[in-house]
Amino acid sequence: MVDAAPGLAAAGGVAPRRHLGIHHTERWSRHREQGSYGVGREGEGRREDETSRCGIVRWTVLVVVGRAEALTSTGQPIAFSIFPAEPPGVSHFCVHCRGLEDAGYSTEPSVVHSTDNLAILTICLKHGRDLHREYFLYRASRPSQPPSLEPLPGLHDQLLKLRPLASIAVVSCGGGAGEHFILAALGPIWKGQYDFHVFRSNLGTWTEKVVALGENAAMDPKKVIVLGGGEVGWVDLLRGILVCNLLDDDPVFRVIPLPTLLPVNRVYSEHRRSAEQFRDVVCVDGVVKLVEIEYCRRRIVHDVSKLEVLYDDDLTLGANVYTEPKETYEYTGWRLLTWNRAVSSNCWRRGSLVHADDLIVDDMRHSALLPGLVEKNARKNIRPTCPTLSMDGTDVVYLKCKVEPKDKKSWVVAVDMRKETIEDVASFPDKRSRNRNYITCAAVPCSNVLMQSNL
Repeated sequence: MVDAAPGLAAAGGVAPRRHLGIHHTERWSRHREQGSYGVGREGEGRREDETSRCGIVRWTVLVVVGRAEALTSTGQPIAFSIFPAEPPGVSHFCVHCRGLEDAGYSTEPSVVHSTDNLAILTICLKHGRDLHREYFLYRASRPSQPPSLEPLPGLHDQLLKLRPLASIAVVSCGGGAGEHFILAALGPIWKGQYDFHVFRSNLGTWTEKVVALGENAAMDPKKVIVLGGGEVGWVDLLRGILVCNLLDDDPVFRVIPLPTLLPVNRVYSEHRRSAEQFRDVVCVDGVVKLVEIEYCRRRIVHDVSKLEVLYDDDLTLGANVYTEPKETYEYTGWRLLTWNRAVSSNCWRRGSLVHADDLIVDDMRHSALLPGLVEKNARKNIRPTCPTLSMDGTDVVYLKCKVEPKDKKSWVVAVDMRKETIEDVASFPDKRSRNRNYITCAAVPCSNVLMQSNL
């Protein structure tokens, strides 16, 4: 896992296998010299003139898979490195700029999208009082070819035309080597109308058009998934998926509606709770999968027949005697539900439904790592967020957990929905909110990676 993007895999010399990446196998030190953040094992520093900005975490295991270099628009050397880890660990990436101090970055770099052997990286650098954002395309290693990093000079200008900020997708084309690619940005305008910008690397040109799908297709996509065969889906986790085939000369959109929210989440969504806290959608081998987590509650019915004593202060007079008491609820734990469908299907089929109380913990070491996993009464108080579906075809869901909301450490818990077991647990430093700060990445030779992306 890499904080920010599950599934971004590093390239080079390892059999492809999707996973999450994290750093937890050895002793690490955080080393700083003259504005540089060292990344490595204890005793291993980086050159003083090289500064790194890492996704969320500035230190990790020094097993670099897939380092690539390029130049920014001002001629600044930049290198992008991936540090893969086994799931439920969180992989990390680092951006290195020789001679640039940490203050030269306006924000932390981030991976905004990843698919196949491609990933889109963005950095924002300071030039005097000005801020300059740049985008790069990372290609994982291919047969007889090392990883590469390629500037995308026109992308930022295109995104400036789209308000609000568009969701970006990229697919390979022109053969298995993936020499050419198609990049697309989709931004909502108003009530089912979208700005749609497409770049084809073999032509070196952008095309722009407005797509009108009607008010029923009004969505606010926050995620992009690749469906296969050139098809891409822009996902609104509350409503549906906008699908088109980028390999077509003139892509036509269609809509895949998402299942209705679970009862408690319908209430949460009305209060503007971010959908990524309780939903995720992926596509694996032509099957679209959805997972949803719900904090269950039971309504407490006020029935005086169950009381032995009624105090005057608890009773009402006048017209209020016909009024229902204020609704109160009891929290009963959390549950996970999965749905799946073929891309071409017209229906969703329910997968697994698991309640926290029914999960089995086979390895007691997991309880030592994350207190409260074994005891059912304590487990319900660990309120996981940001469910993330595995990309390797299994029924594993990864959950982000904190013992206390203000903890500086988060845990990734791997739940096998079919077996109803907690498979593994791993921790990673996390000073951010309960929102998702990792993405699934496929550009590393691990087939199911969670990578910190700083989104």
